[in-house]
Amino acid sequence: MRKINLTEGNIAKTLVKLALPIMGTSFMQMAYNLTDLIWVGKLGSNAVTAVGTAGFFTWVAMAFIMMSRIGGEISVAQSTGKGDIKGARYYTKTALQMNFFLSILYIAFLVAFRNQLIGF
Repeated sequence: MRKINLTEGNIAKTLVKLALPIMGTSFMQMAYNLTDLIWVGKLGSNAVTAVGTAGFFTWVAMAFIMMSRIGGEISVAQSTGKGDIKGARYYTKTALQMNFFLSILYIAFLVAFRNQLIGF
């Protein structure tokens, strides 16, 4: 496995290497939503409203994922920077467990209130 040390070398080049995948992911999500709305838009305003409302639930799920992901990434990065691989593995495992737990809670919420959410 090839190791990349992002703490050495040109700062601008390193920041671009880090930022491009994040920007690409955001662009893909935006393009997906835009394409979805264009196709559904042919069905009328009620369909667009339904897709927009349903998209909200996806964004809430992503917010839950981001909480544990960002916390895990920061902790793993700090542990890796200190050379503490055991700590990095621990934080990775904890972040995954937290994601699993939050996903179960969110699924339970969606199932419990499905009629109210669909009616909304």
